[in-house]
Amino acid sequence: MRARGFSFIELLLVVAIVALLAALGMPSYADLSARQRLAAASEQLAADLQQARFDAVQAGRDVHVSLRGGTQWCYAVSMAPGCDCQQPAAPTLPACALRRNDAAAHPDVQLATDRQQAVFDARMGRAAPGVVARLSVGERSAEVQLTASGRARACGLGADLPGLPRC
Repeated sequence: MRARGFSFIELLLVVAIVALLAALGMPSYADLSARQRLAAASEQLAADLQQARFDAVQAGRDVHVSLRGGTQWCYAVSMAPGCDCQQPAAPTLPACALRRNDAAAHPDVQLATDRQQAVFDARMGRAAPGVVARLSVGERSAEVQLTASGRARACGLGADLPGLPRC
């Protein structure tokens, strides 16, 4: 009677095929992960801008969004102009930012901006229209834009990004 089961050679062949398939799938997974990080950072900035618009109208006060680009980028939403998103809050003083976000929360995402600040007016929530920031991960990039009415929109440049329309 012959023993049933797999030979050592057959097991090695299956392991080699699984390893080959995993190696082929890794670049695809890394690209998907990068696209998702970029989309998440873009959507977060757009959501924070939308919230700043809402806060301005609700509080009846101008709301300021300060932006800093570069590798250690950040932005802060505040009721007063000049809130520096890179300055930590002193233990005895309240933080000037209602909300802030930075590069540490979005690994590998780069932010570039020509604007140092966006201001939402207290009466209508309007802000100067145009591109607020360009975000990128490797070759992929997205923009966050403001309309003339102050609405924020995130969109992808070039290749498809999960959940973002094309610009």
